[in-house]
Amino acid sequence: MRFTTRQVLRLVLAAVLTTVTGLFALPRADACACGGMFVREGSSLTVPTEKALVVHSGGRTDVTMSLLVRSEVRDAGLVVPTPAPATVSLADNDTFLALDRATSPIRKDRWHLIGSDGDTAVSGAATPNGASEASGVQELSSIDLGPLRATTLKAGDPASLRQWLSTRGYTVRPAVQHILDQYVAKGWAFVAMQLTSAGRKLYGDIPPVTMSYADKQFVYPMLLSQAATIDPVVTTYVLSDRRVQRTDSSARSTSVETRFAADMRKRRGTVTAPIRDAVAKAPYLTVLEQGFDAPHKQIVSDFTFGRAATDAEHIPVAYNDKYVFTPAQFTFVVFALVAMMVGTVVLVDRRRRTRSAA
Repeated sequence: MRFTTRQVLRLVLAAVLTTVTGLFALPRADACACGGMFVREGSSLTVPTEKALVVHSGGRTDVTMSLLVRSEVRDAGLVVPTPAPATVSLADNDTFLALDRATSPIRKDRWHLIGSDGDTAVSGAATPNGASEASGVQELSSIDLGPLRATTLKAGDPASLRQWLSTRGYTVRPAVQHILDQYVAKGWAFVAMQLTSAGRKLYGDIPPVTMSYADKQFVYPMLLSQAATIDPVVTTYVLSDRRVQRTDSSARSTSVETRFAADMRKRRGTVTAPIRDAVAKAPYLTVLEQGFDAPHKQIVSDFTFGRAATDAEHIPVAYNDKYVFTPAQFTFVVFALVAMMVGTVVLVDRRRRTRSAA
């Protein structure tokens, strides 16, 4: 059975709506790229999409996250593990719009003999707090970011972290808690973000949040997505001094696609205000994408990055396909040529016969 383009789009839209509708029923806590989302027992919260900008410079990593959240709860939270205590701040609301524009394809015309016009293809400052009421958890800082309050903390043991979350009414799925326990055992810190009164009944984009931490390994926390109940597709915009590639074990479980790679100092016209400071610190932008259809088996590590074998640019191209003839025009031309050839043959034959008769 053949489908028209409109029919295919309708099928895709129906599949997306079905997926998003199913996500609204997510119970308790779920995992998403970088962190774990938590709500009170009996409430629901979903994170259909997430974007992350990872900037590595001077022994520090800045992770800026943008989450599209669907929630009708008054209390919701995100817990992000970091290898060292992080400082948290709000990022520019247009950060990811600026990244999308900076990595948009170059448009070129591509000519064909036959076809229909219009076809396009693309190739390839925080306030210190004291210890919390949960024994073994130290709240290092807390800052009000408007719709969110961010608390940086360290846990001396897994039980203390569980108690810290429990006293705030959040129920953690065993699979998520098991991974949190691993981070505690490694001595990692956590950033816990909760909705404030300004963020009640939040429905849409949480303002981008930047977490900055000391990091010699160039790591993006990802292991919590091993417990994801959906199949995640993770896109990381990575700014460093050179082009990067993934160096972790999870990179070998499924293919990692390089969507974009370029030294943004050579593309200053595409660098706008929201990302200008980040590009000044780390000028080479690499966009990597990886999908997982079995995250519990395929996500076996955090993401780590290292220098790629080459700094060659990889910039996608969007082709505007143009055609000399439409199918109808080409058919007409063929018939016209055939008619002319037949007419010529007939005319030549008639002249030959006339000469022979004479």
